[in-house]
Parts: sequence; structure tokens; C-alpha cells
Amino acid sequence: MGADGGRDPEGLEVFCRREYPRLVRLLAVYCGDGTAAEDLAQETLARVWEHWERVGGMDRPDLWAKRVALNLANSWHRRRRFQRRAVPAAVAAGDETARVDGDAEFARLVRGLSARQRAVVVLRYYEDLSVSDTAGLLGVREGTVRALSSQALTRLRAEGVVEEVGR
Repeated sequence: MGADGGRDPEGLEVFCRREYPRLVRLLAVYCGDGTAAEDLAQETLARVWEHWERVGGMDRPDLWAKRVALNLANSWHRRRRFQRRAVPAAVAAGDETARVDGDAEFARLVRGLSARQRAVVVLRYYEDLSVSDTAGLLGVREGTVRALSSQALTRLRAEGVVEEVGR
């Protein structure tokens, strides 16, 4: 492969500089762990680099990156659950959510939701994506996004977390 591998290094660099902070913010809220968010964002951008010839030509490469980021975060959550069961002493004593600057409260509120509900809430109400973009990113139908949003908001209302959120 040549020096740039035909990857449009300028476009890739601009994309990575623009998307890295957005990915870190999204992942910090989704995972509740700022350090993990940084690691997962870096891994996401490594995968973007690996597939840039295809990704760079997409209409919305940022949505592809967010999907990869959420997939990586879900894997992180699975590993973490396994580690908690396998090695109880390894569980951190403190509340990891407290490390997420400015987003700790939102992360705390969505932490109790299922992974799918959390993904929809984070993408729709935190990232402000449309139902259509959220559905495309998660690989589900728009009706599924609406149903998961409704279920999540119903649960949050029942817990007294939110009063009324409309969309």
C-alpha cells in the first residue's frame, strides 16, 4: 500500500478531529465511564481508518462511526458484566459515572435502562438524531425506535426521573 493507501488522508484527518470529541461524549454517557469512552472512541476511529475507502464515500460516515462505537460499547458492557461475576474483587468501589464531566446526571438516569433502550435514548435525546437516523444506525425499523423510546420514557417517568419528554 502507498503512503496514504488511497485513503484520502486529509479527509480522514478532518473527520477524526471532528468526530473524536463527539464520540467520546456519546460513549461517556452511554457507558458511564469517561476513560472507557476515550478508549472506545479511539478504537472506533481505528476502524474508521481501516475502512476509510468505503466509509469516506458514505453520505453520513458519522453514523457509521456511531454504530461501530455503540457496538464496541456493548461489547465493553458484556466484558464488564463477565468480569464482575468472575472477579468480584475487581469491581470498582466508587461510582464511575461521577467521572463523566457535565453528563454524569444523564448517564446516571439512563444506566438502569436496557442496552437497546439506552442506545435509543442516548441517540435520540442526547445526540438529537432523528428517528430515521437512529433506526439506520442501530439497524432496526423506525417503529422499533419509537417503541423503545416510549418504553424507556415510561420507565423513567415511573421512577420519577422525567416528567414529560416529547418528540
